[in-house]
Amino acid sequence: MPLLQLNHSFSLTSAALIGAGVLGVLLPVQAAEVIAGPTGQPFKVASLPDGNYRFCSDRPPSDIDRVSGVCFRFRKVDDQITGDYYYPYEGSSVCLTGRVNGNTVSGQGLERIVENASPPQEVEKGQFTNWRQEGYLQVRRGIVFDQLPREGEAIRYRSALLNLNDFYQYNAGTVLPPTDCFSPATRSAGSRPEPDNLRELGMSEFYDRPVYLDEGSITPVGDNAYRYRTIIGVPNRLSETEYRVDCDRLETVQVLRSRYYDSDGDLQEVEVVNDAVPANQDNPPSTRRYNASQYICSTDAQGI
Repeated sequence: MPLLQLNHSFSLTSAALIGAGVLGVLLPVQAAEVIAGPTGQPFKVASLPDGNYRFCSDRPPSDIDRVSGVCFRFRKVDDQITGDYYYPYEGSSVCLTGRVNGNTVSGQGLERIVENASPPQEVEKGQFTNWRQEGYLQVRRGIVFDQLPREGEAIRYRSALLNLNDFYQYNAGTVLPPTDCFSPATRSAGSRPEPDNLRELGMSEFYDRPVYLDEGSITPVGDNAYRYRTIIGVPNRLSETEYRVDCDRLETVQVLRSRYYDSDGDLQEVEVVNDAVPANQDNPPSTRRYNASQYICSTDAQGI
């Protein structure tokens, strides 16, 4: 099976549907801003000062504050680069470590094989192969092994070339790049819920999985107001969303933020929302929020 067949295609439409499946409305995936670029003759990644960076292949439309295209989130120290080359919200990624020369990163890569997928047959080829159809990342001399900190197989590419020409620099965002390619990145992931604290609210149309209220997350935040979160994906989280409900105004809830996880359970993106959405019985997403609010503000939950 060719390498390209291992991963699924990605589009901005699918990213938007994730927000729609969780919240019932189309929301920006992450507050993101293009601050420089594209890279080219006068602008080189190698000339950047040491620090954390995020570059993506596309500039989003002017009215959309989210990353666009394929992205590289990395840490730069001198000419040393370590980072995740990834498709936002899809879960496909390669951790790269190496050196930067101009706008090209050369080194090695580690790709975790997604759950229930088979390793590609051509990973051991001696010539460079496009990792995805865009051709920004080329890999060769892959070795399949299963000695990761987490269970599951992975591919270590002995040679990798990432071409960042014409990429746009975004603000660094809230998710930190990995410190090395054999340890999970330091991420602002939510704590794992206790199974006994999960209360089913309904089904997610997008994920086709139950949406749970984490009763352990219910926290008073004011006079008759509470903060809580919902989770999709148990035991392996796919997404989670934090809310604030005012029990004196049950017709709406405040969506605070959402987190999206890859197939390994690592946090990929954080979506900061801070917006009010309906909590009634007009449609399934709103009904789930209604069910959560009614329970949290009922006498059954007041002892929490």
